[in-house]
Amino acid sequence: MTTIILQGPFLDRTDAARRSGIAPSELPFRPDVLKLGGTWLEEVYFSFQFEEHGLRPEMGRVVRALRKEYDDEEIADYLVRRGGG
Repeated sequence: MTTIILQGPFLDRTDAARRSGIAPSELPFRPDVLKLGGTWLEEVYFSFQFEEHGLRPEMGRVVRALRKEYDDEEIADYLVRRGGG
């Protein structure tokens, strides 16, 4: 069994949307943005994927490529362990 490392801080949808310039209603559906949760509580977003004013473009490319085989938690864990997060 693999232990997953989840590293905060996290942003709520409003803060992540404000920082990224993406509408709050669109953010949960973006294939280049990692999120956690969202089933019965509002999701949160890993802050390491955001710059002060926008998404880190290199992060989005990695997320889209890995999303074909892995879920958001696994991708975030990989990025944190590799120093990308």
